Amino acid sequence: MKSRTPGALAFAMLGLALLYGSVLAGLVRAWTTDDYSHGFLVAPLCAYLVWQRRHRLAAVAVRPSLAGLAVVLVSLLVFVVGELGAEMFLARVSFIGVVAGSVMFVLGTARARVLLLPIGLALLAIPLPAIVFNRIAFPLQLMASRVSEAALTAFGIPVLREGNLIYLASATLEVAEACSGIRSLMSLMTFGVVYGYFTETSVLRRVLLAAAMVPIAIIANAVRVAGTGLVAHVAGDAAADDFFHFFAGWLVFMAAVILLFVLQRLMKLAGKDDHTPRSTAGAATQTGQTVSAARLFCLAGVFVAVGLAVHNGRAADVVPIRQPLRGLPIQVEEWSGRANPDYDDRVVRILGADEYLTRVYRNGTAPPVDLFIGYYGSQRTGAVIHSPLNCLPGAGWQPIERRRVAVDVDLAARGEPRRVGAVGINRVVVQKGDEQQVALYWYQERGRVIASEYASRAYMVLDAARYGRTDGALVRVTTPAGSDARDVEAATARLIEFVRLIFPLLAGYLPA
Repeated sequence: MKSRTPGALAFAMLGLALLYGSVLAGLVRAWTTDDYSHGFLVAPLCAYLVWQRRHRLAAVAVRPSLAGLAVVLVSLLVFVVGELGAEMFLARVSFIGVVAGSVMFVLGTARARVLLLPIGLALLAIPLPAIVFNRIAFPLQLMASRVSEAALTAFGIPVLREGNLIYLASATLEVAEACSGIRSLMSLMTFGVVYGYFTETSVLRRVLLAAAMVPIAIIANAVRVAGTGLVAHVAGDAAADDFFHFFAGWLVFMAAVILLFVLQRLMKLAGKDDHTPRSTAGAATQTGQTVSAARLFCLAGVFVAVGLAVHNGRAADVVPIRQPLRGLPIQVEEWSGRANPDYDDRVVRILGADEYLTRVYRNGTAPPVDLFIGYYGSQRTGAVIHSPLNCLPGAGWQPIERRRVAVDVDLAARGEPRRVGAVGINRVVVQKGDEQQVALYWYQERGRVIASEYASRAYMVLDAARYGRTDGALVRVTTPAGSDARDVEAATARLIEFVRLIFPLLAGYLPA
């Protein structure tokens, strides 16, 4: 290396550290939670895998690639969107892209391929975005609940299940998000990838071992929940809590690891071993080994420039609500309202809203309409709006029909001049046992009425980058419905009538 290269390398690493310092600090904080604690093992393992490849790296000529600079620039664009748009997943995953692109730009594509495993493994240490996490966690909760119900019934224990609530004669169990099995799924998948790498030379068998951890983790978690139900039936809630949070978790995790060992041995017996040795050493190529200090200085300059731009673009985006939601009128024309009981502390923590309102309104003898509004002054901190399609199944309500409906409303609620126009919102029919309900819901964010959860997230990223705002609200109205189609349509018409009345009033509360 030339004498300028070490200084250029230090400058580039300093620029990268300054650019991603807060992102990496937040990632480490995320590892302190149970769901991603395996991140503390992934990071040193990646470092070890890089060190293990030092001889292979030395044996590959340095051939810098401009394609690496393109990867760096695209990754930095993702970083800017993630930072200004309050999407931590994008900011975190961009770091891996920047590292991979920097290796390509300075050392070459061939050397980047040598480091493909440690770079790819680092992805498993990055928490999933909330919108994806919820889509995975809730189905896993329901699956664990169903398996637990079947197992308890098989043991002759009377049990009633509603969504993720399991009712026993002497206890009530809730298969909460933490019980979904996603924490063991992520940890076991990481273990499967690492174990496959160190024990197998066949790429196919490595992939199969990693993929097998998905059903193994799901089955293991279902067994754990069923075991908790058995203990709760025999010894009560307190003993079940102790059993579940300590002994059962470790026991089932180790059982899953043993299943992985057994599967790997069966694969060895069933297939022909590939005894191709891994090349861990080699003579270094003497040509093309000079690392370009100019390219390192170029990267450092880009990192510093992007860091300054992002720092200047950040804004404190906590937008207060215009006035407390409890000020919403109790009497809305012919509809009379009353407050529902407040949610307990656990539900409020899961909800994550800065303010919420839950009321029931009646119009004469017609079935009541339940109104829920949850307002978030900022969604940068990870407290994001949850789709009702994720939450309703947890209470035992299964969606059986979903479509969009257009409702003519007074658009003054969006900050526009007073005029009537149509907004598209979601209509979903849910069922629990013989009961049915119809729900209408939408996301009202920064002057927009949005039906799609994914469009809501995309607009949030865009508005955060442009205006420094991520505030928003979820508005949901529900009402009982009968069992036939005419009852469902009557319930839908009742909700639409109520939405037309309540929508203009929201302008006085939700920021436009």
